[in-house]
Amino acid sequence: MTDDEMATARAIRVAKAMLATWPPNRPGRPDEAAVIAALLKSPRPSRPAPAASAPCDGRLLIRTHLYRHGSYGLIAEHIGRGLETLGVPVAYSPITRSEEYFPLNDWVASRVAGNLDAFDAEMLLDVPIGGPVPARKCVWFSMWEVDRLPHLAAARFNQCVRVVVPCSWNATVWAASGVNRDLIRVVPLGVDHPAGFTPDTPPPADRFVVGMAGRLSHGGVRKNLIAGRRAFVEALGDAEDACLRMRIFKDDLPQLAGIEPHDRVEVDTRPMLVAAMARWTKGLSVLLVPSRGEGFGLHTAEALACGRPVIAAFATGTADVVDDSCGWRLAYEWERAGEVLDTQEIFRHYRAGRWAAPTHESMVARLREAYDDWKSGGVRLAAKGEAGARRASAWTWESTARRLLVVLHEAGLVPMPAVAAASAPLVDAIAACPDRRDGESCCGGVVHTCGKGRGRGERSLVGTIECARCALAGYLEPSILPDLVPFGMEAV
Repeated sequence: MTDDEMATARAIRVAKAMLATWPPNRPGRPDEAAVIAALLKSPRPSRPAPAASAPCDGRLLIRTHLYRHGSYGLIAEHIGRGLETLGVPVAYSPITRSEEYFPLNDWVASRVAGNLDAFDAEMLLDVPIGGPVPARKCVWFSMWEVDRLPHLAAARFNQCVRVVVPCSWNATVWAASGVNRDLIRVVPLGVDHPAGFTPDTPPPADRFVVGMAGRLSHGGVRKNLIAGRRAFVEALGDAEDACLRMRIFKDDLPQLAGIEPHDRVEVDTRPMLVAAMARWTKGLSVLLVPSRGEGFGLHTAEALACGRPVIAAFATGTADVVDDSCGWRLAYEWERAGEVLDTQEIFRHYRAGRWAAPTHESMVARLREAYDDWKSGGVRLAAKGEAGARRASAWTWESTARRLLVVLHEAGLVPMPAVAAASAPLVDAIAACPDRRDGESCCGGVVHTCGKGRGRGERSLVGTIECARCALAGYLEPSILPDLVPFGMEAV
C-alpha cells in the first residue's frame, strides 16, 4: 500500500468515527465526503525518525591521562580497580597516553574503550583546563594548586552533574571561583598500603635522612625543590651525619645546571613504581615538602603511612593531610603564582591565583629542630611518625572508591543495585557506629542506619538509597558539602 492509499484509508476511518457520534438528522452534520477531503488536506503526520541506537556499553567510562609514573595516571588506575572491586566495571578513554617510563599494565590497557559512541556518561579525571564532552553526562574529578580557577573553568564545571575534589581547600577554591557549591563533593585520595606504604621499617639509625620528591621541570617551580635544597644546605650542610635525598626525573637534571654540587645531597633519577617508591620513602627520617601548592599531596600521605614525619606548610591541600601531631609546620606567604611563572608557559593557567610559598627561614629552622631531636634520641620524631601512621591508615583506595560510588550514584552514573551490593558488607561497621539507629532492612541487608550520615536531623531514619549512601560514605562524614570556610582566601 502506498503512502497516499494509507492516508486515504486513515481519513475514512477517522471520518466515520467522528460522524458516528452525530445523529443522522442533526442540523449541521457534515457530509462524510467533505470530512474525508478536509482530513486529506491537513498536514500529514510525519513518520517518526528511526530511534538512535542507545548506548550499549554498561561500563563506567573514565576519561583521563593514562601513564604509570604518578598523578592522574596513578589515581585513574586505583579508582578504576576500586570501583570494579565494588562491582562497577570500568572502561578508559585516554586524553593522553604515555609509556615513556613504563608501559601500561595489562589491567589498564585491556580496558581502553574502542567505541566511545557506546557511552552517554563519563567520569572525567583531569585538571580544570579541559572540559566535559557536551553529549555526555559528566562527573568531573579534578584538583588545583592555586586559590583561583582558570578563566571559564567554573562555567565548564557547572555543566557537570557533580564535581569532585580531593580536599576541603579545593572545595573552597571552586566555590569562590563561581562553581555551584551544590555540585561539589570532597573525596580524599588513598595510599597504596599493600604496595609497601606501611610503618613496618624503622628509619635509618646512623644518619638523619631528609627526603624530597617531585618535578624540577614541567611546572616544577610549584614543587619548589630547589628552595628546599638550599634550605637543607644552610641548615644541615655541615652535619656529617645528615644527608638530603632528592627524588626527581632524569629530564629534570638540566635544572640543576649551575648549582654547586654538595657531598651530602643525593639525586635519584630512577623511574619508580609504587613498590620502589615505598622502599625509597622508608629510607628517610623525615620528608621535606617545600611545595607552594598541592591538590592533595600523595607523597606527604605516603610518607605518613610509612611512619615518617613531614615538614610542610599546612596550607592548600596539604592542610587536609598533615597537622602538628605528625609534622613540623612551615611558615608560608601567599604569593602571586604569575610572578614566578614567567618562564613556565605551559602552566600559565596558574596565573589566575596565588599559592602558599614556605619561607626559607622556617625551612631552615624546622630542619634543624627535627635534626636536633634525632641527635637527642628522636622522641618527637618517633611520636610524630606513629601519629602519622595512624592518621594515614584511614586513607585507602577502597575508601576513595566507596565515597566516589556515593557521588556517582547521586549523579545517576551508577545504578542502585551496585550501591546496594557495595554497602551490604558494611553491616557490621554500621552496627558499630555510636550514632546508629535501628531501621527497616534495606540495601541488601543493611539493618541499621545512622542519624548523622546524611545530615537530616528532622528525619529519624533515612530512605533506602540514602542508607546505602550513608554506609558507603562512612556515616559520620556527610557526603553533602558543609559550609565552606575560606583558607587564606582574602582578596588578592
